Amino acid sequence: MLITPLLASVPQHVAASSGMDALCQGIESYWSIHSTEESRELAAQAIRLAWASIEEAVNQRTPQTLDNMAQASHLAGRAIDITRTTAPHAVSYPLTSYFGVTHGHAVGLLTAQFLRYNAAVTKDDCLDSRGTEWVTDRLDEITTMLGADTIDEAADALAEKLSCIGLETSLHKLGIRTEQDIKTIIDHGLNPERVNNNPRLVGADTSKSLIIS
Repeated sequence: MLITPLLASVPQHVAASSGMDALCQGIESYWSIHSTEESRELAAQAIRLAWASIEEAVNQRTPQTLDNMAQASHLAGRAIDITRTTAPHAVSYPLTSYFGVTHGHAVGLLTAQFLRYNAAVTKDDCLDSRGTEWVTDRLDEITTMLGADTIDEAADALAEKLSCIGLETSLHKLGIRTEQDIKTIIDHGLNPERVNNNPRLVGADTSKSLIIS
């Protein structure tokens, strides 16, 4: 395929960030309140392909894993076109706009935190009309796709995957150090069009606690 030499020429940081974006798009689409049977099938394929291939694709650039990541990106794009993005994408945009964190890197930093957050959904803050059990069942399926037994293990594995492909996991080292920095992210990262697609209600206090945790 002609696409493999092109992908092999991409700088490592770009490959890592774009690969993480594909993985996280799959995850967000899968838990979105707008998910359908079709979108979940596309998203599941994307998650499994990206999870199995991203590390080798970024670090070793083997042709098969590069092709796998291209396919995962395509599938995740189709899934997210149905469901739209959710809270991690919404909160990630100020990380890129104001602090220069590349997009996929920014999303990857937040997805593990929101996985834990969404898993604690209750009937009082559930935004998915299918209910809390529906949401937790989908999150459990994501956990399995990430090769984990529990939500915490899946979230830890996501954070570890960032490190394994060379992406910084410390917001402090990325220049986000002050209360004003956090306020900037919250002020510009709670786009209702996106955060209201999340299965659990997200507010300013929630976002702050996730960012500083």
